[in-house]
Amino acid sequence: MNDRRESPYLIALDIETTGLDKQNDQVLEIALVVLDRATFEEIECFETVVRPQASLADIGYFVRDMHTRSGLFAEIEFGTGLSLRDALDRVRDITSQYPQSLLLGRNVGSFDRAFLETKRPGVLDALHYRCLDLSALLLFWKIYDPTKLDGLPKPADTHRAMADVRGDIALLRAITRQ
Repeated sequence: MNDRRESPYLIALDIETTGLDKQNDQVLEIALVVLDRATFEEIECFETVVRPQASLADIGYFVRDMHTRSGLFAEIEFGTGLSLRDALDRVRDITSQYPQSLLLGRNVGSFDRAFLETKRPGVLDALHYRCLDLSALLLFWKIYDPTKLDGLPKPADTHRAMADVRGDIALLRAITRQ
């Protein structure tokens, strides 16, 4: 898209996966929330469990334990959710309604965006190429001004996509009040 005007929206995004390898691991859950950039009011939400494309039998203990404790594996075993193709179609359809929006999240550019783009090249093409990476900001403050971290909400550590998105939104709201 050639329109480079600033979007009035942010899109908070998180995914849960079977690991960190974009080529070989699978997406298990996707959540996104479209926000008004000025008020952080929620405009639209989407979340889905993603049905595995291959067996989950070879997943390592750490990831298996994490997703078992979070309840994600129970939902997958129950058969809920969308195929990866359908889930990424929904993500593309939603994000294309908000062109040039910035992605928001923790490691959202280097992990979530890159992971989804590996699974479906162009799925997030409507969005701005830059991201608001909260983990980078937190690391910067940890190194150069740790007092900025005082009073900020801690990550929920639920390892569920929508809970993590909502945690990132809460963090963004706290940061903007400083």
